[in-house]
Amino acid sequence: SSHFPKFQFPLCLILWTMRCFRGSAKTENATETNVAKEVDVEKQCKGLVIGDVPAIFVESTESTESTGGTVKPENATETNVVEAGDVEKQCEGVVGGSAGSPVKAEAPRCCSLRAKILSILAGFALLAGAAIVALWPRDPSWNLTNLDVLDESALMFFVVAFGSGGLKNDTALPEVIFRAGATLENPNLIGGTVASGDFKVLYKDKLLGGGQSEPVAVPALGSGNVQADIRVKLDPALFQEITTDVLQNSLHTKVKVRGGATVKSIFGLQLHCRMECDIEASVAELFGETKPAVVESKNCSYKYF
Repeated sequence: SSHFPKFQFPLCLILWTMRCFRGSAKTENATETNVAKEVDVEKQCKGLVIGDVPAIFVESTESTESTGGTVKPENATETNVVEAGDVEKQCEGVVGGSAGSPVKAEAPRCCSLRAKILSILAGFALLAGAAIVALWPRDPSWNLTNLDVLDESALMFFVVAFGSGGLKNDTALPEVIFRAGATLENPNLIGGTVASGDFKVLYKDKLLGGGQSEPVAVPALGSGNVQADIRVKLDPALFQEITTDVLQNSLHTKVKVRGGATVKSIFGLQLHCRMECDIEASVAELFGETKPAVVESKNCSYKYF
């Protein structure tokens, strides 16, 4: 101590204190760097860069320079390269191409397969719904085009009986046969062939007559002409009831037609149709030249199975 001035001891104490301070500063900087490295890799990889170097390393370099420049620039560059390599390893699979360019993670295969299956099922459901709407049967319509009496003498018998005011209960009435034709309109998107069908003509639920229709092909959104023979057989009591009704209603009456037929279409499709029509009839037209006008109005309903 005799060789050093007295002020040297306080100077050594100050230098020792500064050295301890610098050591604690380095420890704090190292702690901050470790904390920064533990930050979510996704945040580091989403563009938190300055130039080509992540911002964390710029901060680290600036803090090192602030400590007095004890680290050489070459060492700082090597440190940055090593740390950049570490981040590249951390970001492997998260960052691709240029730095900071995010890449979307692929969905798990199970979820992708489930989505494909659901898409396929949804497509099939839509196709099935569209097919049901397109193929669901729409009600046809018909219009009487011709009505011919095959035996005029039989019809004249009823004309005479009608004019005389009635018949005896034991009077034998002839059978009247009509040849009827109708245009059948098909509003459906598919056509088909209507097989031979049966029908009945009723007056207040009492059988007037009936017959069979001939087969006819009807195209999609088109029409066809169907022909049928109608046989009318009356007994004296029913004839008298109809005569009274016609006279009271200005030569008009109401009848009902019930019938059905099977329709065969493409792809083996087969549909049975039942029809029921309430008809307002003008009896006077039966004795004129415009017999099809006997049907003044009609209201039809259809069932399919």
